[in-house]
Amino acid sequence: MTGFVPWSVPAGLGVALGAGAAAAGLPAALSFGAWLLAPLLARSRFRIWLALPLLLPLGHLRHDQREARPDVLAPLAGHEVELAGWSDARSLRLDGTTVVVALRPVGAVPRGRVRVRGRLEAATGARNPGGFDERAWLRRRGGAHLLRVDTVTFAQPGAGFRARVRNGVTAGLAPGPALLMRALVLGEREDAGDLRSLFARAGLAHLLALSGLHLGVLAAFVATLLAPIGPARWALVAAAAATYTVWIGPTPSLIRAAVMTAAAGVSVASGAGRPDPPATLGLAAAATLLARPDWLFDLAFQLSYLSLIGILALGVPVARRLGRGRSIRDPRAWLPASLAISASASLAGLPLVVDAFGQAAPLGPLVNLVAVPLATALLPLGLVAGVAGAFVPWLGAAVGRLTEPLAWALLAVAESGAALPGLAWGAVAPLGVALWGLGLAPWAWAVRGRLRPWRALAVTACALAASLITASPMLRPELIVLDVGQGDAILLRLPGRTEVLVDGGGTPFSDYDVAAAQVVPALRALDVDELELVVSTHADMDHAEGLQTVLRSLPVAALAYGHPAPGRPAWERLAALARAEGVPLLPLRRGQVLRFGEVDLHVLHPGERPVGEPNEDSVVLRIDWRGRPWALLAGDVSSRVERSLALPQLDVVLAPHHGSPHSSGASLLRATRPRQVAVSVGANRYGHPSAEVVRRVRESGAEVLRTDELGAIRLSPSW
Repeated sequence: MTGFVPWSVPAGLGVALGAGAAAAGLPAALSFGAWLLAPLLARSRFRIWLALPLLLPLGHLRHDQREARPDVLAPLAGHEVELAGWSDARSLRLDGTTVVVALRPVGAVPRGRVRVRGRLEAATGARNPGGFDERAWLRRRGGAHLLRVDTVTFAQPGAGFRARVRNGVTAGLAPGPALLMRALVLGEREDAGDLRSLFARAGLAHLLALSGLHLGVLAAFVATLLAPIGPARWALVAAAAATYTVWIGPTPSLIRAAVMTAAAGVSVASGAGRPDPPATLGLAAAATLLARPDWLFDLAFQLSYLSLIGILALGVPVARRLGRGRSIRDPRAWLPASLAISASASLAGLPLVVDAFGQAAPLGPLVNLVAVPLATALLPLGLVAGVAGAFVPWLGAAVGRLTEPLAWALLAVAESGAALPGLAWGAVAPLGVALWGLGLAPWAWAVRGRLRPWRALAVTACALAASLITASPMLRPELIVLDVGQGDAILLRLPGRTEVLVDGGGTPFSDYDVAAAQVVPALRALDVDELELVVSTHADMDHAEGLQTVLRSLPVAALAYGHPAPGRPAWERLAALARAEGVPLLPLRRGQVLRFGEVDLHVLHPGERPVGEPNEDSVVLRIDWRGRPWALLAGDVSSRVERSLALPQLDVVLAPHHGSPHSSGASLLRATRPRQVAVSVGANRYGHPSAEVVRRVRESGAEVLRTDELGAIRLSPSW
């Protein structure tokens, strides 16, 4: 029996809400209340959406309770501390509390019970355009701080059933397949950064996010094993879904899939038939948001539900039309149906994906045709290997020999998919998301024959026209000083989609790639698809190192520099990469003028002969707009070089050398009389910016803007 059965969803509500409550840590009273609500709804023959108003006050109360929790760690922020608790390698849940602390770097602390020493810091919001809002992410998980790990003083790795299953899943596998199987089967991705990036570029990120695919495979596997017991097996399928969710740990997509699977299992086992998918989707949303109302703003929650809405609204009816009544086992039906399902899921969440990551994989549905069957085979094999290996290690290793070639094949598919052309896009405003939904929604009726295609096309055209009309044209230049810590990365955006990047940040004595983490995502969020010019002011690592990542990530028309710096690793690697990528090298000397429309870049330094010291040989640029001096970018020059520059009055000055006491001298401030002085600075041992420099700037009447306090700084001409 197919379709909505009044009893099925409310009955499933009790079991599924109970499972979701256990997974999310809700009080037992709430679970019991869900059981009482189910028969009430059944007798009233209400659909699940009529129950939502009853749940909204409870959700609001739950949200207020979470927001009102005291921040017990606030007095310790900025201090060295030692904390004890349970680690999942990404975060630490403190003993005796529900407080969670994020661990940095990820993977520095093993899983299990640990005691860790380090510096406690308050989590921060997004520091740059397109940046990650760590504070909001952590707040949704019950925390507000992160720990910069220095020492693990005690570690007792987990030795329970999960640890034995983990060993079984990875037994006998090479590092690459082992990492993949841990992420695919157990959701353990703390050391899978490169793997996650690879799968995201290929359009396969959903395979590493435990969700409907994983629980669907698990449900089919359990149902097949228990086929001899008849319809009663579906109740056990529901129990398996709930158990797996609690065991793995709740995530928005996993709870959604678990609630829907549990509701469907209980409904079928009771003889009520298969419940209506949209109703069970609403049930899952109600259960999840009742437990965690703040998850409404979580990207994983949004993508999980939008993808399934896209599948139900567009993918399923299109697949039925393309299949023409053929069995799903028929390749003539399976192939177009798979494409329709994958494409509809991608389309529904596309604006959120490009807003969060600055790119999407338009050919992802094609890659999924090969990747999903491989993942579908790997999941049950991985589970069998894990469970078997937990009790009989050699048996787990034997099953692992079957999984390894499939894992290598999936990795190869991901690498091939990542090499396909991607779609780059800038940040998407809420209005853009709404217009995307407006343009896509009428096709849900059109594919069902309830709306003529030309009418759907007209609505889509109106949404597109509205997006073009509401787009804000860039009429004046903008200077964005990105927050890259102790370094420089400045983007000059000009009308006509012309962009110039001056320096790219860097992290001396560290393998942290600040350009990959901050600069490139910011460029993508700002819809920078290519750079007309990249300027390397000098060869210091905190200015030039990140430009290597920029050159690998975006088309660059030319790389400008001052004097070559042979023997300096940052310069030699950058110059070699530019030649390898076919990027022209453009030396800059005093007196040159680079023109981009109404903007002129005047090169004030260096001269024909190098001084011989990298900082003193920095490129100094004066930016004029419509013939009027506007901004000065002076690299790391000292007061001695500043005094040699012919400078007019300017609106904006980027403090040379991050506010060093040997720069931003009185002569510079007298000549330029700036309205604003921006300081690109992070945590450092040099005392930047100097208190004397800050005092001097303020006494000149200029406003001091610091990236370590404000994040990225956006500046435009005042006239």
